[in-house]
Amino acid sequence: MAMTIKVRVAGLLSGLLLAAGAVATPQDDVAIRQLESQQAAAWNAHDAAAYAALFTEQGDVVNVLGWWWQGRATIQARLDDAFAWVFRDSTLAVTDVQARYLDARTAIVHVRWTLDGAKAPPGAPAPPREGIQLQLLRKLGGRWMIESFQNTNGVPERPFPKGPPPMPAPAEVPAAGAVAATAAPACEAQAFHEFDFWLGEWDVHAQDGRLAGSNAITREQGGCVLHERYTTGRGYSGESLNIYDAGRRRWHQSWVDDTGLLLVLEGELRTGSMVMEGQTTAGDGKVTRHRITWTPNADGSVRQHWESTDAQGNWTTAFDGRYTRRQGGRG
Repeated sequence: MAMTIKVRVAGLLSGLLLAAGAVATPQDDVAIRQLESQQAAAWNAHDAAAYAALFTEQGDVVNVLGWWWQGRATIQARLDDAFAWVFRDSTLAVTDVQARYLDARTAIVHVRWTLDGAKAPPGAPAPPREGIQLQLLRKLGGRWMIESFQNTNGVPERPFPKGPPPMPAPAEVPAAGAVAATAAPACEAQAFHEFDFWLGEWDVHAQDGRLAGSNAITREQGGCVLHERYTTGRGYSGESLNIYDAGRRRWHQSWVDDTGLLLVLEGELRTGSMVMEGQTTAGDGKVTRHRITWTPNADGSVRQHWESTDAQGNWTTAFDGRYTRRQGGRG
């Protein structure tokens, strides 16, 4: 009996020591983030061999369509085909990496991503897309590698319905010619009004208090479109059209200005803030990602935070401004 107790205690201590070995080191965190940066770099170079080299020899992939590729050689062959046309002009951006360590040599990693410029293979949503990768990583010879990889397209989360939708009440067929007069407005659903806090005439100030310009946002096209008109009063102006795409449940903005810039953004309302992202491509082929967040404040003002990526792909603030309603302007 005493021997049995000693064996059990020894087993318990071994388990505790093994659990202690699961604690991540800062070096592991850095290495895993570097691995995900290498994933994006290999994808954006459309280099199937470099991408497949991030996997173990027996690594496998289940892509967003449920296609299962087993083994590094198969992964490379499938990506060679994919980069030939479907993903030839695509750009992958890793936006978040979160790792959980099972032991000192095994980790589960969630990777958020966005993808622009891809053609849509049969059965896939139209780009641009975003999603989450679930990766099982193993540390082999001091190097973190992908053992298994599951990819999932993402859409904004919506509450589950508590029951079936109500049945429409029977209605009489309207008389000929009366349809246009009686039809409900096309953009009356709540989602079309998520950006209403931006409507009005505004003075825009930079963080140092300097007046950056003025902006006017109006509702047009039967209430479906928000039209922005911005000017600094010092020779620069631009405007944007904003609309909620009900089919994809995404907000869309197209911005143009007098320098020839076209910036296309898409996103959704996140915890009360409107967040939209996109990218621009310079004449030399350099891609810059952009993220703009509009947040309504309790005093009725609005914060606009514009971020873009630097040469290393890190987010930096391009503009951080505060909107206050112009005296005498339309609210």
